[in-house]
Amino acid sequence: LGEKREVDTLMKIVAVRVASEPVIEELGTSLEDMKKFVGGWIEAVTLDQSIEGSIVLWCNEESKLLRMHPNRYLNLLPDVICGDFFLSAVNNEGETVGLTEEEAEFWKKEVSTWETTFA
Repeated sequence: LGEKREVDTLMKIVAVRVASEPVIEELGTSLEDMKKFVGGWIEAVTLDQSIEGSIVLWCNEESKLLRMHPNRYLNLLPDVICGDFFLSAVNNEGETVGLTEEEAEFWKKEVSTWETTFA
């Protein structure tokens, strides 16, 4: 997160859909685009934070109430993330922005290691 990132209409994300491997793709930066991806109200979970900004996991705030399918187990919380979610960056001004290519590749590999089997 070294350089100042400007808000654009599209952002690079790591998309993590239920029962699928994470993929790098682009998503619109509007609240509506983000809500559509997760299937409802969005919740932000900060995964990594620095002076330049943060890496944020965006998921459905009501996923468990809506009984969405489990997706990944996140040791950081610790909790199960249900439903589709994605990762993006947030700059130090609080604006949601895309990941750099390096961040996208790193987090795609990282999410691939998160548990997907639930007892």
